[in-house]
Parts: sequence; structure tokens; C-alpha cells
Amino acid sequence: MPRRDTAERDAEYERFKSFILAFAEFLDADAVADPRPSWSGGLEPDGQLVWTEHRDSPVPIAETLREAIASLEQQRPRGWRAGVRDGLQDLLEMTKDLSPQKVQLADSKLKAAGVPTLSTMRSEIWRTVPKLIERGRIKTESEYYLLVERLNNATDAELSQAARNQIAEMVAEFEERRREPR
Repeated sequence: MPRRDTAERDAEYERFKSFILAFAEFLDADAVADPRPSWSGGLEPDGQLVWTEHRDSPVPIAETLREAIASLEQQRPRGWRAGVRDGLQDLLEMTKDLSPQKVQLADSKLKAAGVPTLSTMRSEIWRTVPKLIERGRIKTESEYYLLVERLNNATDAELSQAARNQIAEMVAEFEERRREPR
């Protein structure tokens, strides 16, 4: 497959970045609107688990992501595209358990903001996994991390045991290649 030109890769990067930031703003607004408290558990010295209710406003992620992307662009002049793609993959994995209603709401907000919808980005990024399985070999660290994420998700009902086994073999083979001296 021919390598894409820089303008095409830059356009993809800008598209991913605009989606990430708009979706993070959606998540921030949704978290602020959700009146339910969050809970955390901790062990007491006697070994008893104690739950604590938190009613603080949630930590906004959009501003943190905006700063992280700006920092990445300055510190890694060549690696920022892959870093943003990896972040996008992680963000999409976090949405696996969203209800269909929440996905529709996100889609409508993102469409109104003029960025790709959650459904579009999920489809685009997640179709990579079957292609990698079909190819049978991991070529990049980005592909590696995507497959490790899917492999580590034990609740992923879409991934058959055969596919899980093949991914595990591919991951092990990639890790072995990385260990070999060049």
C-alpha cells in the first residue's frame, strides 16, 4: 500500500483532534449534568472495605486533553500523529459500554459541532482490528496497543476465542521482534 502524503495525514490528524476535543467537551457536560455521586472504595487498617461518596464536580477532561495535545505537538514533532491516534483509540474503547441513547445524544451534539460523530469514529477505528487479524501480523506500535487493548478487555463479546488466541500470538510475536537486537 502506498504511503499517504503529508497533507492527507495532517488532515486526518486535525479530524481526530477535533473529534477528541469535542467529544471530551460532551463528556464533561454530561458528567456535570449527572446528579449521581461517584464512589470510591478503600481498605481500612483492619481489612474492612469502606465506600466513600464523592459529590465534587467531576474533573474536566477537555482542557487536560487540549493541553496534552499542544504539549505533544511541541515535544514530538514527528510522533504527535500516532500519539493522537492512540489517544483516540483509548477514548473510543472507553465508550464500549455507553447506552445506544447516549451514543445517539453524542452523535447529535458532535454533528452540530461540525465534527465526526462517535458512531463514525467507532466504525472507522474499530474496523482496523478485523483487518489486522486477517493480515496476521502487527506492523506498528499503534496497531500493537490497539490489539493489546482489545485483548485485555475480557468483557468484549464481539471477539471470539479464536480471534483472541490469534491476537495473543500476534502480540507475542511483535513483542519478540521488539526484543531482538537490530
